[in-house]
Amino acid sequence: MDRTIGDYEQTLSDANRRLRAQGFDDFFGDLEYIEYTHRIDGVLRRGRLQVYGQAARAAWAALSDESEPSSGPVEPSRVRQLAQRIHRSAAFRAAVVRSDQAGSVPFDPTGFHIVGRISGVEGKLNQCVFVIRADIDDDDFRDWLQLLYSTRPTAEPVAAVDGGPKAGRRH
Repeated sequence: MDRTIGDYEQTLSDANRRLRAQGFDDFFGDLEYIEYTHRIDGVLRRGRLQVYGQAARAAWAALSDESEPSSGPVEPSRVRQLAQRIHRSAAFRAAVVRSDQAGSVPFDPTGFHIVGRISGVEGKLNQCVFVIRADIDDDDFRDWLQLLYSTRPTAEPVAAVDGGPKAGRRH
């Protein structure tokens, strides 16, 4: 059977457990963890961003034969902005996958942008998964992608990654 969003949700749950094991249950601050997956021109791009108190980190991988994963620090405010935009975006609200549906939704990073989010305040962690059409025509989502891609520790321009906001209205 092909991979489903339910399988991906389990991977996100594993990240949730790792965060708890790192002591977040006893941490009375905030946490944001955002994971992004999308295939562009045959290359699977994955980004993971995490802010835990005032410490933030970004890890990116363009999974192809020629590239190496890269990681580095990122401004905590950028990760928080991404999280706030997820919360306010109609595109994200329309794309949330309920847990009871996750097993029947295919994991298709070519046709969709797949975003996982774990958020927490005062030790209470919540997670959700969003599946957004790759051809979505939404200015707020394009702005979110531009902000997301700006967290990469590489010099690759946004327009070259996914059509980006500079390349026109469609991704």
